Amino acid sequence: MAFTRCGISAKQIERETGVTYKTVWRMFNKIRTLLEDDGKPLSGSVEMDETYFGGKRKGGTGLPMRGDKTQTPILGMVERKGRVKAFTIQR
Repeated sequence: MAFTRCGISAKQIERETGVTYKTVWRMFNKIRTLLEDDGKPLSGSVEMDETYFGGKRKGGTGLPMRGDKTQTPILGMVERKGRVKAFTIQR
């Protein structure tokens, strides 16, 4: 959704993930809502966690290995009952 000039269609995600169009449409709306930035910093109780996106497992089958050098680290933060922010981070 974020890396292409025109975004990505819900039909394309439907084909790639194997879920229904309605599910993808709801996911897109939820992601867009959560990524809205009003310029205010997070406050109160904030939870943080990291994850890795992308990469390939050796042999080409199965889920990617965590911490693989080809993966992009992502940091996510969420306020209790509030906003969510996610950022890519440098290794």
